[in-house]
Amino acid sequence: MSLKEHFACTSLTLQGMEAKYASAQCTIDGLRGSLSNLETSAVDTEQQHESVLNEMEEAAGRGEETALQLHHKLDEISSKYASNELRITSARTTSRRQQQTPTSHL
Repeated sequence: MSLKEHFACTSLTLQGMEAKYASAQCTIDGLRGSLSNLETSAVDTEQQHESVLNEMEEAAGRGEETALQLHHKLDEISSKYASNELRITSARTTSRRQQQTPTSHL
């Protein structure tokens, strides 16, 4: 093989290697872009997760507040019920006494 042929062969080999390098560089750039997209997606997902957790905590807080309000109302109703039961019992007792008391006829 002459020096000219050897140089041509080496040149072709070098061009092939440069093409492979360029292809590899494109692949690396694509992978970097994909990684960047995945990182952005991971951050977005984490923010959405935190947002949902915050909403759940707020809803739980409102639920607890509502439960306390309902418990307070139930206590009020129970107190009124007990008071009414005492009045009814008192009224029945008074009614029985009046029925048992002889009435005088003139």
